[in-house]
Amino acid sequence: MKNKTKFMIIFSLVLTIFIIQNVSAYQKLCLLDCQGTPADNPRYTCELGRINSCGDPGYCQVCVTDAGNPTDPNRCAGQVCSSLNSSDGIDPNLPSLTVLSPLNGSMYAEKNMDIIVDVNAPSKVEYMDMNDQRRGWKIICNSCTHAEKSGRFNEGNNDILIKATKNSNNQIDEKEILFTIDSKTPKIHKTFPKRNDYGNGEFTIEYTELNLALIKLFYGTESDSRELDMDFCNSGEKQSCSATVDLDDFEGGEIGYYFMVFDSANLVQSRLTKVLVDQIAPNLLKVNVTNDERNVHFDIEIDEERSKIEYMDLSDRRPRFQTLCSNKLICQKSRRFKEGEHNLVIRAIDKAENSDEEELILVI
Repeated sequence: MKNKTKFMIIFSLVLTIFIIQNVSAYQKLCLLDCQGTPADNPRYTCELGRINSCGDPGYCQVCVTDAGNPTDPNRCAGQVCSSLNSSDGIDPNLPSLTVLSPLNGSMYAEKNMDIIVDVNAPSKVEYMDMNDQRRGWKIICNSCTHAEKSGRFNEGNNDILIKATKNSNNQIDEKEILFTIDSKTPKIHKTFPKRNDYGNGEFTIEYTELNLALIKLFYGTESDSRELDMDFCNSGEKQSCSATVDLDDFEGGEIGYYFMVFDSANLVQSRLTKVLVDQIAPNLLKVNVTNDERNVHFDIEIDEERSKIEYMDLSDRRPRFQTLCSNKLICQKSRRFKEGEHNLVIRAIDKAENSDEEELILVI
């Protein structure tokens, strides 16, 4: 038992000495221009560009053993360098750069904007357009702690790198800033229904906006104004988006409507358009279709005079509705058809595009 205790004590002492040696074996040095290590027979000498024979601004950092010999820099990872002499006046601290404008992740409505920065120590501040790195670094200021510089940026997504180089030690702090320029206001091409037309609750807008945030529909009267967020509309050029609302409370009367189109930085509003509300569809009361050889006779009755009565032959190569009568309650017309089977659609449609229709088969 005593031997086991003695062994544990010896093992602990050896482990402690090993840890101490490894902790203290390496250090990171800050060397001024022309300083070397080890001091008596340098194996590494700091050389800072040789603008002068010695004494250029800044310093070098090197990881050394306790004997002063250079070694793997990874062995000094996380250390702050220290001077060979306390009188060297080396500042090993990094600058602290704060970017006040533009803000990372923001969107702006103007291509021209100011880059505004603060630094905690006199520094040279520059920026680079990461989308066009061939242009290199552009100087914002020299030996400053605050600076504002105007810049012009591209429409769409921008990526700039701002760098502060501290005067006293050439240490660097960088910030990458991503932001978007959307200087183009949304464009409204058309809205439907048109002024003084009839409306059945369906409203449509045609527009161009590449960065659409939202479209809002406003409709109603002065005493009863309502709105709808059309958050289902898409971004793009010459887009069309429609919404259908309940206009029962306004049936037979007049309302006004307009749209607002928003991107992240701008909005545009359409003109106020007044329409007559009609949500009630005409009814086909009677549909008689007879034929005398190739002559087809239509005898149709509806209950809403402000309507068109039409037919479409689905057997045609390019089917389309053709008008039989307009603004009549009773329509009696004849048309000539080819021999064969015809699939006909008879439709009554009013000015608000409310409709009633009926299909039938005619064989000639």
